[in-house]
Amino acid sequence: MKKILTVICAVVAMGLFFNFTMADTGYEGATRIERGSYVATRVVNVSSSTATEILPATFKRPDSICKNVSAYTIYLGSAAAGVTLTDIGLPLGASEYFKIDGSMTGAIYGLAGAGAATSAVKFVCLDGLVQ
Repeated sequence: MKKILTVICAVVAMGLFFNFTMADTGYEGATRIERGSYVATRVVNVSSSTATEILPATFKRPDSICKNVSAYTIYLGSAAAGVTLTDIGLPLGASEYFKIDGSMTGAIYGLAGAGAATSAVKFVCLDGLVQ
């Protein structure tokens, strides 16, 4: 009987120990996403000749949702030398949304489709930012 009680006590003690050593998210190995400590709204006019920075690399872990509020397609991607976003960029059609989940750290650029006037191509973003 003493052995059974000793085993039960050991199992309960191990359970309590492992319960207190879990991640603060409640699940061991879970990842927490930073949603930002303040909200900013901004409008970006996108050029059809030069890639325009839509989401600056200086933003600390942004959690953003942006909408193409123009009638033109905007191509999203990086601004690497010799790269044309209309060839390799992610196309975002008129009135479509683009979301960043809070773990991105680089810049995102946009380029409007051919024939679009810069003043007519707007991208509106709502950002959750870390100070």
